[in-house]
Amino acid sequence: MQLISAVISSITQYWMGIIQLPVRVLKMVEKACSDFLWNTEEDGKKAKVLWKVVARPKKEGGLGFKDLRSWNMACLVRHLWALSSDSSSLWASWVRHYHLNYTSLWDIPPSIPCSWALRKVLKVDA
Repeated sequence: MQLISAVISSITQYWMGIIQLPVRVLKMVEKACSDFLWNTEEDGKKAKVLWKVVARPKKEGGLGFKDLRSWNMACLVRHLWALSSDSSSLWASWVRHYHLNYTSLWDIPPSIPCSWALRKVLKVDA
């Protein structure tokens, strides 16, 4: 559990804090964590418990791993918060100046010229 939390989850959480990872990638990460936890990669056996059950909070009978899709959305919403508030973040200031032209997040045209990652942040369905 400690290795999964410290290594695999930390690496994915770093990337989730920057961009929206595709669902396929998140499923691959969950499978790698499950295989490592149950040691199913070597013997070809199936996991003993579904990853959804293992990822539940400890109070609900799980091991307390984070749901990666929800965590990825939460990280992207954090970027929206930085853009909408008067954040002193260099990234938020740059985006507000160069891409949003100091307009409100509510008034952004649907097709502003920006990167794929910024488009994903602006289209978060949280």
